[in-house]
Amino acid sequence: MGAGTCTIIESKPGELVRCRMDWQRPMEGTSMVDFTFRPAGGGTVVTWAMYGKNNFMGKLVSLFMDGEEICGPQFEKGLADLGAVAVAATATTK
Repeated sequence: MGAGTCTIIESKPGELVRCRMDWQRPMEGTSMVDFTFRPAGGGTVVTWAMYGKNNFMGKLVSLFMDGEEICGPQFEKGLADLGAVAVAATATTK
């Protein structure tokens, strides 16, 4: 979907992981991504949000492209992979 780097800039166990996304392609920019965690029943609800400032070109592109449609599947896959790792880690500690 593009190229860039992701750096974890804040982490609160069981509550939050905040990342800085530095995009190189398809266009340069910086976004913040938050993964928040909330206990629910016997599991955890994980929510992700991406936010940041758009320059003129970014605003123009956002009129024609849906950011959630583009990035959403990648984040959902990452969360599913994270869930599998968490379940596997829980199984090995029992």
